[in-house]
Amino acid sequence: MDQEKNIIYVCDDTFDGLLTTVFESYASKKFPYKIETANGFQQILGYEYVYIQTDVEKSKRVYEGLRKIAEEVLYSCYVAFLASFHEKHTFIFKYIWMSFKIGKNVNLHLTDDNVKTVLKMVRLVGRDAMRYKEFVRFREIQNEIYYADICPEHDILEVIIPHFVDRFGEQKWVIHDLKRDKAVFYNKTEYYIRDVPKNMSAEITSQEEYYRDLWKLFYKTIAVETRIDVNRQRNLLPKKFRKYMTEFFRDEE
Repeated sequence: MDQEKNIIYVCDDTFDGLLTTVFESYASKKFPYKIETANGFQQILGYEYVYIQTDVEKSKRVYEGLRKIAEEVLYSCYVAFLASFHEKHTFIFKYIWMSFKIGKNVNLHLTDDNVKTVLKMVRLVGRDAMRYKEFVRFREIQNEIYYADICPEHDILEVIIPHFVDRFGEQKWVIHDLKRDKAVFYNKTEYYIRDVPKNMSAEITSQEEYYRDLWKLFYKTIAVETRIDVNRQRNLLPKKFRKYMTEFFRDEE
């Protein structure tokens, strides 16, 4: 299918919205120049804008089509969508079209810019998620709930949830993404993600304050002064993570 160089599709900023756009493109036999999201884009003279209404049923058909090609292809599409990356909707859209054309071996076409970029986004999200699995620090708040705040570069909550359900399945906890004003809530049996008020805070218990001070004392006590290598510490543990870690609490403010 030839690309329509003057057509731009506009959808909402959801995975369902993007998949609906793929469906409508296939149905109309039009391959747009690029994909924009409804929030925050500016129209340019000389282009025809087609606004796509998200339709869950249409999205589901594309979703199942990707699954039939290969679970790996579907995974790549979804994880790439979680990336904070300029024009990600356009890259993923074109990657999906390539997937339907080429099949399960689409990820082998590394010379193609769309495939290369989608796989790059997958790696970026995976790297961010891996670091937060290591660096998340919970603190006890009211009603025996454990709370952690994070500020990831990419939208990784859904990626890290299984790790923490496995590790802390017997506890109630909340992981709050400060950058996106949303949080995952886990109640020992199930989890759900909700938007939360901006600047929402959580007060720790007095016992948590006591154990936090003990942990900081332990951390400082075991340090060998003559072997401290600040540059190496910053390479292994960037300062952007320390603000939310007990070991560095207040020290990095």
